[in-house]
Amino acid sequence: MICDEIIYYGHPNVLGLHPRAIEITKDSYLTKRGDCIIGINSNKACSDIDPKLKKILQDDQAKIKFQFIVEDSSFEVFGRGIEI
Repeated sequence: MICDEIIYYGHPNVLGLHPRAIEITKDSYLTKRGDCIIGINSNKACSDIDPKLKKILQDDQAKIKFQFIVEDSSFEVFGRGIEI
């Protein structure tokens, strides 16, 4: 198992309404057009993620679990890798 932590922040325009996508951005601003964005001003972009984790994310057989922690609450999202 490989873990990586990405720290990000909320914004009044966060909607998180996209049915199949979750995005976190290093940008410090957000418009309401970004309906898949759930956080801004993150400390990492895709290029900053652990190379071992990137390799797993590019395997279409990989099972992925994302855990989101906000103060005293947390939830998990499950997905799979995608071959590039």
